[in-house]
Amino acid sequence: MIRNLPRWLALSLVFIFIVGAVFTWWTVGEKDGQMRQQLLTETRLGATGIRIENVAALTGSEADLNSQDYHLLKVDLIQTRLANPGIRFVYLTGQRPDGKIFFFADSEPPESENYSPPGQVYTEVSDTFRQVFRTAGQTTEGPVSDRWGMWVSGFVPLLNPKTGTLVAVLGMDVDAKDWNRELIGAATVPVLVTGVIASILVLFFILQQRTQRENRRLAASEAALQKSEEKYRLIADNTADNIWIFDLDLNLKYISPSVKRMRGFTVEEAMVQTLEQMMTPKSHESLLKCFHEEMALEAGGTADPERTVSLETAEFCKDGSTILMGKYHKVSEGSGSSPCRDYRNIAGYHRAQAGGRGAANPAQPCPCPHHLPHHERSPQTHS
Repeated sequence: MIRNLPRWLALSLVFIFIVGAVFTWWTVGEKDGQMRQQLLTETRLGATGIRIENVAALTGSEADLNSQDYHLLKVDLIQTRLANPGIRFVYLTGQRPDGKIFFFADSEPPESENYSPPGQVYTEVSDTFRQVFRTAGQTTEGPVSDRWGMWVSGFVPLLNPKTGTLVAVLGMDVDAKDWNRELIGAATVPVLVTGVIASILVLFFILQQRTQRENRRLAASEAALQKSEEKYRLIADNTADNIWIFDLDLNLKYISPSVKRMRGFTVEEAMVQTLEQMMTPKSHESLLKCFHEEMALEAGGTADPERTVSLETAEFCKDGSTILMGKYHKVSEGSGSSPCRDYRNIAGYHRAQAGGRGAANPAQPCPCPHHLPHHERSPQTHS
């Protein structure tokens, strides 16, 4: 599918995803940094509530269970944890001369399975944690795992205010699942923005493709229609019959050049004539009656759309004479279509039917030899 994409779209999508990935990475990094700074701040605040003299009085062994200083520190640690809902563990640690890290006290009640008694050695110490004991610096680490789970931790050293020596290190742990959930939340916005931008671009491409296909289809249809119209006009312009096309208001829309041969009028002259100017009053009345009858059938929806209606009318020639015409009326499909009429000179036909010799040429020009009597003549004069 990707290989079928145009080069500009593929490159644009790659660029969008790269920029989106970089922006997401930067956003997550910023959020992680803010969260670590907040954790370190909470750890510092927790350290201010620890009384150094109570810590200094401890031995770091189970004997501290009988020490009032231990129980006071225990209360302080529990209160610190309760004051920070996002913190899972709060604990005080020390270091023995052999370098082992141990617990002075933690915030867990003795009955908890996660409780660490005084003097318990912490064997999963990371290099970052040991660095705090060496440098007495503040830091965060994680996520790292130990026997209790996976954590992001903040460490703050507790120093003897008189000597400046390190007495203990206060630690606070945040569950790595909660930590990562916050980071995922921070990444959601840039990921969604990237997806929306990419989707808009793809949607634009799809709409563009559909528009181009539609334009090609319309162009092909218009070309076919134009070609069909050109063929039709070629036939209409060169036929011996006179073809007229009206709209449904009976306004003339087209007339073939053969009108010149039949009635003596040019196309331009015939196009500006009304029906009343084209034919005798009686013929005009007959034509209107036929037209309204056919439109009523068309509106009923039961008439044959391919039907053809024949009608004879007497029409005026340019020289003022009148010629008898046979109209073969094609009723077009749909009420919005234009009626089409094929007119031909049928005076010769009537003469033949009456016993006359021969039939008139339907393409015979005016003045016509087969005119109606003088009283049917138009008041128009030849110019």
